[in-house]
Amino acid sequence: MLMRNHSGSGLPAIGDALAGHLGLFGPLSPAERTGLLALTGSTVRLSANEEITQLGSHASSIVVVLDGVLQRFNDDARGNRQICGLYLRGDAPGLETLQMPIADQGLSALVPSIVGLIPQRKMLDLLAQFPSLQGLMWRETLVQASMLRIWLLRNSIKNAAGQLAHLFCELLIRAKAAGIAQGNSCPLPLSQRHLAEVTGMSVVHVNRTLMVLRADNLIEFSNGVLTIHRWDELAEIGEFTPGYLHLGEQAAELAPARPTPVLQSRIEDSFEFIPSRAPTASEEPDAFRRKAADFKQMLKTWSFVSSGIMRGEADDLFEKLTRLANDLHELAGDAPERKATVETLTSLFHRVQLVPDRSKSQA
Repeated sequence: MLMRNHSGSGLPAIGDALAGHLGLFGPLSPAERTGLLALTGSTVRLSANEEITQLGSHASSIVVVLDGVLQRFNDDARGNRQICGLYLRGDAPGLETLQMPIADQGLSALVPSIVGLIPQRKMLDLLAQFPSLQGLMWRETLVQASMLRIWLLRNSIKNAAGQLAHLFCELLIRAKAAGIAQGNSCPLPLSQRHLAEVTGMSVVHVNRTLMVLRADNLIEFSNGVLTIHRWDELAEIGEFTPGYLHLGEQAAELAPARPTPVLQSRIEDSFEFIPSRAPTASEEPDAFRRKAADFKQMLKTWSFVSSGIMRGEADDLFEKLTRLANDLHELAGDAPERKATVETLTSLFHRVQLVPDRSKSQA
């Protein structure tokens, strides 16, 4: 498979972008590539949230993303949105409308974007000339279905950190395959509300989870750019492997086949350096040691059961740990040893929230 590379500041031609996209799913003959490059259509600038296809409408064009990010979504009767797909530069959402022209989901620009629209009649004429292109388009739609299944799995059983970690890993790999990433950084102009609508979490929960990922220096996510600093740990948190993207030989170049398990062992090692014993009845009471021991025990419990408890119980445990952390900061004062203990506890607090539940299926 070929990797696309649009390093210049100009936009790719519509046919070139579609040829690059289909080339990710199998080889193109010179004649097929020439036919795709000759495709023409209209270039449209979209404002954020501007719709291309409405639910129930009749699709008349093939859409190719030339710049920006598109979203495929469903809204409920109360206006709550579930984003079911994100489409980056070079993607071609909605190829299935050639066979199912009535849209069962909305398609719109997530942020200001530019798309190419190819009339369906032109695409059908090209397919009649080159029937083997239908195989590539069929494969592309199957990969979209594969991604949707993994998104369902991710949103159903992973903890909050696992959901965002998996999403970030996927989007970086896709950006690399599309040639729009630089190292481990890629454009990602999503807001926290967008992330909430992708994962099904509340905006507050997304904000809290991003704080945890940033605090451990796993990612940087600001000004519309995502940077993954520690791939192995983030992939472990999200239990991410790229097989469902069906990138073939490219996958080995873009990401490790399996994440290296490092996070759980580091957490277990960290427990050894935290005070674990509350003072006995014969010792002078020490509120700091008692609270530090309580904190450690609570963290140990959470590290094994947090992914399996109900959201309300998790929130209650989080609040208790937060209050304990604040108490420890006050009790530590200026004592160097106690300040070091609080720093270790706080770092461990962040890490424990990241550990995936090993008893559930991996994605």
